[in-house]
Parts: sequence; structure tokens; C-alpha cells
Amino acid sequence: VRANPAAERVTGFPGALLAGETFMRLLRKRDAVCIRRGFRAALLGMSETVEFTIRHRDGRILHLSTTIVPWEAGGKVHDIYTVSKDITKRKAAELALLQAKREAEEALRVKGDFLAVMSHEIRTPLNGVLGMSDILLETELTEEQRDYVHIISKSGNALLSVMNDILDFSKLESGKMQMLARPFCLQEVLNDTVDMFMAQTMQKKLQIGQNIDPAVPGELVGDETRIRQILINLVSNAVKFTDHGSIWIEVDRAPSGQPPVAESFTALRFKVRDTGIGMTANEMSRLFQPFYQTDSTLGRVAGGTGLGLAICKNLVELMGGSIRVSSTPGVGTTFAFILPLERHVYENRFVWHRADRAGEELAK
Repeated sequence: VRANPAAERVTGFPGALLAGETFMRLLRKRDAVCIRRGFRAALLGMSETVEFTIRHRDGRILHLSTTIVPWEAGGKVHDIYTVSKDITKRKAAELALLQAKREAEEALRVKGDFLAVMSHEIRTPLNGVLGMSDILLETELTEEQRDYVHIISKSGNALLSVMNDILDFSKLESGKMQMLARPFCLQEVLNDTVDMFMAQTMQKKLQIGQNIDPAVPGELVGDETRIRQILINLVSNAVKFTDHGSIWIEVDRAPSGQPPVAESFTALRFKVRDTGIGMTANEMSRLFQPFYQTDSTLGRVAGGTGLGLAICKNLVELMGGSIRVSSTPGVGTTFAFILPLERHVYENRFVWHRADRAGEELAK
């Protein structure tokens, strides 16, 4: 080995000691294989870069990135040079990053498991409380007692909603949320969503309605439950922050220029539009962050965890779509999300098979 001053400085060995060594004797055994492969390539006239470890004179392990270069003359390899770079700090940083990633993933897994267990442990007795409240409302009660039971039921449902939000967000955060693709009727989803909020909107004297563009297929394939959940979250927000006017759910085909989807798919645009208090540009920039509420005072009055919109964004993106918001303070807000959904094609082969068999029987 012939070493320059930089090699002496990196390895800690003086040139006189290195001169009496072969390169392989400086390596740990497990690194010798890749180095030999590099030298064989150099003997064939090819350069190769390999990473390996070497022991410093003081016992430290160093990581080196070495380029093995042949020196040729007259078409023959006469010598081999190695140019090495100390990458020990880089490797240490990579190892620390990998360890931090593993610890974060483990913490996320533990948190998810904890939330799943706690959610189950809390929701089980809570469902008992809600069930008994419903039964109690069917008995003979004084007006005052009935009001108390209504408060119990309303508070229990609010707590159940919080638990569901936390559990859903935990599943999304840990990548455990799975989408189910099944045939469903889009009109029914919108009708059910409007019906769910009819009492609240009537109480606030708001108009609520829905409209589906005739060009939108009536039967689709997708995760109906999650689409319904997104719409419910968005309409729920609209009801909370709208004191007069209307709330509309609209569905049409997404405008051209959207990401291409398979031939059997269609990109649909869902809109939830309200005439509520609206938002500033600063509020909209943070709107989809977990636990964020647009205004502290209004947030406390309206209630909720601040997870609803973060869940919507994660669900939309998990289904291959995108979501955005536009708003003007004092005028209203429009949430729009685009989803690629498969058109449902009815399977008729079984029917035709039976018809053919019937024809055969008649022919006999």
C-alpha cells in the first residue's frame, strides 16, 4: 500500500507502517468480498466505487467510500489507484435518522394500539349509557326529567363522536385505514346526508339541499361509508358556522385537466357550499391541520375536536383524490373535493346463461 498524507491522517497509521501492509489486511473480513470485486473490475479496466469500513489505529471504525481506478498503458492495466472519502459522519447521521424513524414508527404503533384499546373500553360503556337513555325517553317522565335525559343523550353522542374522530385519525396516521370498493347509489348518499341535518337546519331556519349533475353516473363503485363520512364532516361544519342562508351539496364531473384515471373510472367533483361566516386566507392555510380550529371563540361554541377536516383530507387523498377550500369572510365557504370513482357495470352473464338454457329446453 502506498499512502499519501491524507490516508495517514484518516487511518492514524504512518506511511511506513502502511507500506508494509496489503490493502486487504487493513479491512474487516466482511468488507473484503466487495473490495475484491472492485479490484477484479479494475483489472478488467473498469472503475468501481464501493463503501466499506476500516479500523482506525485507535480502534475506531471508519466508513469510507472508495473509488477503485485502473491505470492503463498500452491497453494493459499496470497499477490500481484508490481514492477514498471519509463518510463516517454521514453514516452516523443516516443511522441516527433510521433509528429515529424506527422509534417514531414504534411510538406511532403503540399510540395507535393504545387509542384502539381505550376507544373500545370507553365506547362499550358509553353505548350502554346511550342505549339506556333512549329506553328511558320512551317511559313516562316529567318535562324536567325528559330534559335531563336529552342532555345525557346529547352529551354522550358528542363524546362518542370525539372518540370516533380520534380513532379514525389514529388509523389514518398509522396507515391502518383500509378503503372498501363496493357498488353504491350516489343519490342515496346525498339524500341521507341532507336528511341527517334537516332538523338542525330547520331549527336555525337554514335551507339545505343537494343537486347531482345529470352527466354523473347514478351507480358507482367506491367506499360509500368514507364518502358519506367526508360529506357529513363538511356539512356539519357548514351548519355550525352558518346562521342564515343555505347549505348545498353539489356533484358534477371534474373539469378537464384532472389526473387521468382508468377508462372505467370517472373523476367527480363534490362541493359543499354555505353562506356562513367565511374564513380569511390565513385561516384557510392552516385549515387541514389536526386539532386546528379557525377561531378559538367560535371553536369552543361550536365544539368538536378540530380533527374533522384533517380526517377529510386524509380520506380523500387515500382514495386518490384532492380537496381544496375557497372562502370569503362574511360571504361563505365552499369545500370541493375530487374523487376518481369507478362506474358500476351490472353483470348480466348469469342471466344470459339462464336464458340460453331456457332456449335449449324449448328447442327440445
